[in-house]
Amino acid sequence: MTRALTEEQRERGRLRAKEWYQKNRERAKKRMKDYRAQNQEKVTSGIVRWRKEHPEKVASYSRGRYERRRDAVQEKIAVAHGTNVRCMYDIHPNIPGELKQHGCWGELSFEHPNGGGKRDTKENGSYAVTIGILSGRRNPNDYLLLCRLHQIWNMKPGRRKALPSSESSNTPEDMKKVEEES
Repeated sequence: MTRALTEEQRERGRLRAKEWYQKNRERAKKRMKDYRAQNQEKVTSGIVRWRKEHPEKVASYSRGRYERRRDAVQEKIAVAHGTNVRCMYDIHPNIPGELKQHGCWGELSFEHPNGGGKRDTKENGSYAVTIGILSGRRNPNDYLLLCRLHQIWNMKPGRRKALPSSESSNTPEDMKKVEEES
């Protein structure tokens, strides 16, 4: 029969373990690295098996990480421009005044106001771009946030279809048609 530990005993055990790890950090890291090298298949098989057994959890975790990272990058870009997280069409150098009368619509995305965004993402990957912004290796002032409407307008003419004119209702249904065409 095992006896239950009190909270004080658990806390003392945690402190002893933490002290031991701080004293023996390099030794512990080397031991773990050696174990992983010798038991690579055993270590990864459990992970692979769990991922196959729980695809909904894997998707949920991945989606959550992506959303938190995207939100953090949007916040960093907004702070760099001295504003809150919103569509920055009003400070974009290339958006004409007549387009500014249209309200914003759709999810925010990153915009490279000086061009080269597609090439940058293709060469480095979107993950590297977002991590670069978060880590400080990329300047957040080089990016803006645009809603889907203003992002569609800013595409190269060959890639974008006609946007709703100022007479149209500019409803989400109209924008979905435009988005499907582009």
